[in-house]
Amino acid sequence: MKKLLYSVLLFAIAGIASAETLTWVGGADLKLGTAANWRPRKVPGANTHVYIVPPSGTLEMSIGSSSLSIASLVLGGGDGLVTLNANKAVLIGDTMEVRSNAKYMLYYDGSPTVVSNNVIVRSGGTIVQMQEKNTDYTIHLQSLGDMTVDAGGLVDSCGRSKNGGEAYGYLIG
Repeated sequence: MKKLLYSVLLFAIAGIASAETLTWVGGADLKLGTAANWRPRKVPGANTHVYIVPPSGTLEMSIGSSSLSIASLVLGGGDGLVTLNANKAVLIGDTMEVRSNAKYMLYYDGSPTVVSNNVIVRSGGTIVQMQEKNTDYTIHLQSLGDMTVDAGGLVDSCGRSKNGGEAYGYLIG
């Protein structure tokens, strides 16, 4: 029994030790899949905790040309404004937190975001589902844990179409 507990403890410590934190610094382009945009200079992966907290200005970025799998995401919370366009599928192994001055954009074209734990939208943070005008749709965000929206946070299920017109829809639960 002690050997089993020891093995489980070592496995857990190894998993924690292998997790890495990357912080957005930008400069190369506006894509998450470019190593030069991160400190340290690496592309985020499944064991990466991702922090995108611009200190000033306005930052609009996209997932890039392929899907993204990361350990966790913290978006916003600084003085700068940030919009992350989830134009490809995103898998988050733990928690997604959308803080103040941040917008996480979901799209209607089959690019889901799946969060294995909790989704938290803080005051001043927004999650928006984009859709085509006059069509039924499904929200492309799945939280396998809890979803918390603080006072002043927003989850907008209507959004605007990519064509710029108003779009109205309903949630299918």
